[in-house]
Amino acid sequence: MSHVHVVSLQEVEKEHAAVQAALEYLGDRWSAVSNDPDLMALTLPDLRRARQNLQRTYLMRVFARFEALVRDALGTAGLSRRIPRTADALIRRAGSHWRVTDVLREDVHRVREFRNQIVHERPPSEFLTLRDAVRFLSRFLVFIP
Repeated sequence: MSHVHVVSLQEVEKEHAAVQAALEYLGDRWSAVSNDPDLMALTLPDLRRARQNLQRTYLMRVFARFEALVRDALGTAGLSRRIPRTADALIRRAGSHWRVTDVLREDVHRVREFRNQIVHERPPSEFLTLRDAVRFLSRFLVFIP
């Protein structure tokens, strides 16, 4: 089952790549496509802002998918009465239950902290790429049967 979980995160990462390519394509051809009725409400600065925020947006999405996968796995494992509400406690509980190494748990907490800094618009203490986040979260998910 862990492979299915990892593929689920990779799907979000691929979606990010698709949206990034679409935004770049539109940006490169803006003068030719800006009169399209579906695009009339947008401006080139809107596209640039979307590209600028894309990685952060998808980092939040991939972490949300990770949380959902872990919550579901805990429920399937018969631990639904004790599923923590916070991401911090969820990582600790799942990590303990499936004996995830401390190093991998810490990497997931790094992603969680970075996500929190994005959500609360605080300057990040460290920068993580979406690729880093998917890699860290996937390593944790491998422990889930």
